[in-house]
Amino acid sequence: MYSNLRTNLPAELMAYREFPFERSCPESFVTHQTVQKYLCDYADAFSLDKFTKFNCKVDLVKFKWAGEVGAGDPLIDVTYTETSAASKLNKTATATFDHCVIANGHYAAPSIPPSLKALQDAFPLSHHSIAYDTPTASIYLDATILIIGGRASGSDIARELAPHARRIYVSDSTPQTLPAVPKVETVARTVGLAGSEKPGIELQVRLGKD
Repeated sequence: MYSNLRTNLPAELMAYREFPFERSCPESFVTHQTVQKYLCDYADAFSLDKFTKFNCKVDLVKFKWAGEVGAGDPLIDVTYTETSAASKLNKTATATFDHCVIANGHYAAPSIPPSLKALQDAFPLSHHSIAYDTPTASIYLDATILIIGGRASGSDIARELAPHARRIYVSDSTPQTLPAVPKVETVARTVGLAGSEKPGIELQVRLGKD
């Protein structure tokens, strides 16, 4: 999460009803640091750590029925491997639960379409938004920047970079109408490389017609 990231939902909607956000910060759209603190404070307030296992890898999730299969609500057996940070020994166990939430962290790894892999290799300063942190980094200063993908993170990063970059192009399959921001222009989706890759000749990207 980049340094200046804020929620796109107000804190009043995200809070658990029995534990409101502290109002030391009057803003509704809070930073991710504030959200992390809130979750830690919630866990402390309700002593949740004693119910929580850390350093575990889930190996198997399996339904089981008390009676006939498909009759009534099933219980859920979860087989997991626990690693001890001190001894580095692995211990496998199975526990039974009433409910299971799959939070697989699919945003933890960058997703780059194969069609854009060549473009990423050709531009040495190319990187996924997961590596972005602050708009004042030297590689962005007075630079011409192409942002591929104009949804929440792409448009958010474009607005952050605008005061520091020379020009920003936001490329998306269905170009969104961004609020008027100086030096930011929306263009069609990026489909590949164009121009020459010879030294001294500027690389260009090829945009689609839609």
